[in-house]
Amino acid sequence: MSCPICGGAGYVRRDVPVNHPDFGRAIPCRCKKQETLPALKRWSGLGNSTQAWTLEDFPGDRAALKAAQEALAQKHGIWVFWSHAFGTGKTGILVSMVQACWQANLPALYQSVPAMLDRLRASYAEGDYDTIMNELKQVPVLALDEFHRWHNKGRDDRAHRFSGDEDKSEGSRSWAEEKIFQIVEDRYIHWDERLTLIATNRNPDKGDLDPIASRFSDSLRSRVIHVGGGDLRPHARELESLRQLTLGEKQLA
Repeated sequence: MSCPICGGAGYVRRDVPVNHPDFGRAIPCRCKKQETLPALKRWSGLGNSTQAWTLEDFPGDRAALKAAQEALAQKHGIWVFWSHAFGTGKTGILVSMVQACWQANLPALYQSVPAMLDRLRASYAEGDYDTIMNELKQVPVLALDEFHRWHNKGRDDRAHRFSGDEDKSEGSRSWAEEKIFQIVEDRYIHWDERLTLIATNRNPDKGDLDPIASRFSDSLRSRVIHVGGGDLRPHARELESLRQLTLGEKQLA
């Protein structure tokens, strides 16, 4: 039996004005999104090695946890979780949110930015660049971890870039910046339809990520959340024992 929404085509077109960005654009149907969920799980690469926290038992910053729950309730916008410190749970928040989406059958993709850029570079030779880039732009929920890493090239590279002598080759900083900008810009334009989650060790409010920082500073479309607290990693064993105890109590209740 074909899908009653798209008639089996897998895509639909929105009834929007000619000047709308989605005019004439093929949008994946709900049935198509359901088919892509297993592929998104494989692409995310979380496997069985991911941390076991959920949003219900996240042991870190309570304010950041509340923001994560708000983001999932709204299912749209750009939400940036940042902290200069390492180990505060930024990755844990993103992973927990993606897993919550999967449990709700909502297509979601988790990507470490360096790994994502490696995959994009390889896609030129493999011939699937357009498919991968379109998925990164259009997937309902995209979680970008280690967002700051593409930016860490040092002052010499920044001076070189602003001198006008830009290197557009694959793997260069300017190439990486261009690809990330394309992804963020498209999702920024469609902020009311897609949820974008970002974890970074740079404060976007300081302008470290220009020109992308201007998108993050848009208070209508974006939220910037500082993830406070100490390093959770030294206490991982203790926190996991507490989590298992809490799960046991819930099962007995």
